[in-house]
Amino acid sequence: AAVLALWLGVLYLFYAALRARVRALEASAAVDDLHVPYSIDDLKRAQRTLRVLVDHHFGLVLAAYCTLYIFKQAFSIPGSAALNVCGGLILGVRLGWPLVCLLSATGATVCYAVSWLAAEQFVRGVKPTSSLALARRKVLRMREEGPLSFFLFLISMRVFPGTPNWLLNLVLPHCRVPLHFFFFSILLGLMPYNFVTVSAGEVLASVDSLSDIFDAWVIFKLMAGAVLLASSGSILRRLRKRMDVTAPAAAAAAPCCTV
Repeated sequence: AAVLALWLGVLYLFYAALRARVRALEASAAVDDLHVPYSIDDLKRAQRTLRVLVDHHFGLVLAAYCTLYIFKQAFSIPGSAALNVCGGLILGVRLGWPLVCLLSATGATVCYAVSWLAAEQFVRGVKPTSSLALARRKVLRMREEGPLSFFLFLISMRVFPGTPNWLLNLVLPHCRVPLHFFFFSILLGLMPYNFVTVSAGEVLASVDSLSDIFDAWVIFKLMAGAVLLASSGSILRRLRKRMDVTAPAAAAAAPCCTV
């Protein structure tokens, strides 16, 4: 609770500082008052104000954006798509995409730590038929498939559209998932999603809702990529088993050289 209150206090200080800058710019730049964007429509209304702020106070805007993003990820607050679009709007794809990927992984890692420290009894005490328990059992089974297959499986879960990332962030710390596996699976697995949403920020005028960003073709490509990653682990495992079986047979069939 103390950490949450401290984080909220820092966010409020950033918000107050940005609003003060906006009020100072209102007369010369014809900008509107600053409000936190919660949707695509909010971003459209705030885009002129955000761009003026970036032009005049880039460092402050960047620090506030990073703090807000990590806070949202750390406490599993919905709204990543709107923040990603906002990143593309104020930073562009070249800077916004890698930054959003890093912030996603960093914020989720903070959530990993929070869950590890505070949610172990809750996760282990849920009903066996709940989605939380089912997800935990699935992850534990996949962990027995080997490090490479398990890592590809973690990435595929992040790539697959519709995956409840908040649920994974809550469960995975209690499934013996190494922290570096967790971090890099998010960093790599969310790259396609982040690229699509950040790119939408550069063409915000043509976007009316999330359905304009995630059309059927984009969803199909994300699903195909997730299936490919998930299946590649099984394919590699079968090839490894086949090589383990054929190697002794080949050694036994080889002619022996005597002196």
